[in-house]
Amino acid sequence: MNKKIVLITGTNSGFGWLTAKAVASLGHKVYTFPTEMSQKIQSGSDTSIEGAYEVLTEAQNNFFSAVGQLLESVNPNPQDVADTVVKLIDSPKGQRPLRTVVDPTTGKYVKTANDTVQAEYEKTLTAYGMQNLLK
Repeated sequence: MNKKIVLITGTNSGFGWLTAKAVASLGHKVYTFPTEMSQKIQSGSDTSIEGAYEVLTEAQNNFFSAVGQLLESVNPNPQDVADTVVKLIDSPKGQRPLRTVVDPTTGKYVKTANDTVQAEYEKTLTAYGMQNLLK
C-alpha cells in the first residue's frame, strides 16, 4: 500500500477522532486539527456589559440547540466516514478535493461551498503561476 499524508479536522472527539485513529492504524501519516467550537466560548471579564450581549448569547444557544437536535434526528453512520476516508486516500494526486465532508445534516450545503472554494483556489493558483500544484 502507498502510504499517504492525511490532514483530518474535527479531531477533538467523535468521528474526527475515530477517523484519525483508523487512518493512522492503516500506516498513514496523520496530522490532526481539533475544531472545538463549543469549548472556545468564553465570558468576558467585565460582567457589567453582559446585558448588551444577550442577543448574541441567545443566538449561540439556539445554534447549539439546533445542532443537538439535528444530530439526534439524523443517525450518522460510521461506515459512511470509513468509506469516504478510504475513497479519499485512494484518490490519485491532483484529484483529491481541497476538503471532504461527511455530514448527513448539512452536507449538500457544505459541498456547494466547498465546490466554490475549490474553483477559486484553482483560479488563484493558476493566476500566480502555481497550477502545477493542482496536478
